[in-house]
Amino acid sequence: MSRNRFLEIERDLQPSIFNAFTPEQKQLIWIEKFQNILSLRLTNKEKKHIELLIQYINENRLYFEEPKAYEDDIAIFAYKWTQYAMNVLMWDKEIIYNIVYDPSTVVQDSQNRFIIPEENTHTMRVGITSGRLKTRTEQDPPPSVKCSCNTGVDDCGTTGLMTCKKWDCIAIYGCGFLFQAVCDGGCYRNDL
Repeated sequence: MSRNRFLEIERDLQPSIFNAFTPEQKQLIWIEKFQNILSLRLTNKEKKHIELLIQYINENRLYFEEPKAYEDDIAIFAYKWTQYAMNVLMWDKEIIYNIVYDPSTVVQDSQNRFIIPEENTHTMRVGITSGRLKTRTEQDPPPSVKCSCNTGVDDCGTTGLMTCKKWDCIAIYGCGFLFQAVCDGGCYRNDL
């Protein structure tokens, strides 16, 4: 499956599909995204920081094969990468999310901020039609439903409309930093 085809899939289903990929396919999803970012207007420090992600992915195939076995290594790299992004590059949570928590293509806005175009945002992929957002009920899902977000990083997007909540779902990998964390919840509208 190509990266473009993968990005057409509803966001809630992406972790399950990502898990079915080979380690090489998982790596390619992210490498292609970061290569795209390298074509944007970047400072030298920003470029080196994105190149660090590509290097990390290329050198750590096993992390994409068995993320559970390397959780600590992944968490340490994610922490260091994120801290540098926030403290040196002055990227906020939204920019960081758009780069490493969502595989969607990133563009730059008029202020050179890295954004995901609105038609690719999480709220669009979960089903806005006629200005109304389709949501799950607050009841527990059937036990066969796979989790779709990580409650530790709340990877339901940066719009503030959705939040990741624990629920009785099947935990799978494919959430968080580069989709290498366990999915342990579902995205809900904050106003419900």
